[in-house]
Amino acid sequence: MSFFSALFSTPKAAEKTVDLAGKGIDAMFFTDEEKSQANLMYLDWLLKFHEASKGSNLARRMIATMVVGSYVAMIVAVFFIGLFGFDELAAKQFQIANKGLGQPVSVIVAFYFTASILREFAVNRKKGN
Repeated sequence: MSFFSALFSTPKAAEKTVDLAGKGIDAMFFTDEEKSQANLMYLDWLLKFHEASKGSNLARRMIATMVVGSYVAMIVAVFFIGLFGFDELAAKQFQIANKGLGQPVSVIVAFYFTASILREFAVNRKKGN
């Protein structure tokens, strides 16, 4: 401690420096307890987001239905194109459907199905189950 006292003008400054260094080292490691708390905070935020954005549910669901419906229509078209023997065209159409709408459809489906799953998980977690 005398080295820090000599380096800084007052012993309080040295103590603050040592405390800050200790906190910095502690912050570098993310323990399991901190991960659990961070996950709970994220779930809480996600549920609050869903609650706050309830007013736009109808518009969101219409857009989601249009995107998912377009994707399903393209996959059905691929099935019928392949059924009539146009395998190369069916493969190209399937590739276009997956590249263009595969990820957005996955996100939309995850968004609508995970909301209720997360809500159930959070309720059970708070109860201690």
